[in-house]
Amino acid sequence: MSASRTFRRLMKLAIPSFIMLLFYASPGAAQGISGEWTGKMEGKEGSFDIFFTFAVKADTLAGTDTLVGTVSGPMGNLPICNGRVEGDQFAFDVVFGRSTIHHWCTLTADSISMHYVGFEGKSREIILRHVADVKE
Repeated sequence: MSASRTFRRLMKLAIPSFIMLLFYASPGAAQGISGEWTGKMEGKEGSFDIFFTFAVKADTLAGTDTLVGTVSGPMGNLPICNGRVEGDQFAFDVVFGRSTIHHWCTLTADSISMHYVGFEGKSREIILRHVADVKE
């Protein structure tokens, strides 16, 4: 068998396998993170609604997922930075003035459990729900 014939046979197998890998190697739980989420946050003047918009960007070649998006509330719209995703766990930072607030999250079937350390140094938790689910 000639080398070019062997190469062609190999490509006939490799190309469909690569295409299947792209379609079926989804990030799993990471896909459920994307979308609009809302929850109640406690502030000095009581509780208020806070909104998060998440988008997971998969890098199939590197095998990693990054998180981008915004957080919106009384402080305006702030970008999410340093977002990283590992399965149903994800983390990100929000820069507010001179402070960086770190967030650690876990995706469950119908919510996100979010932990962060507030300005006063206390650990806090917020439960986020999909905006579409809250409006129903």
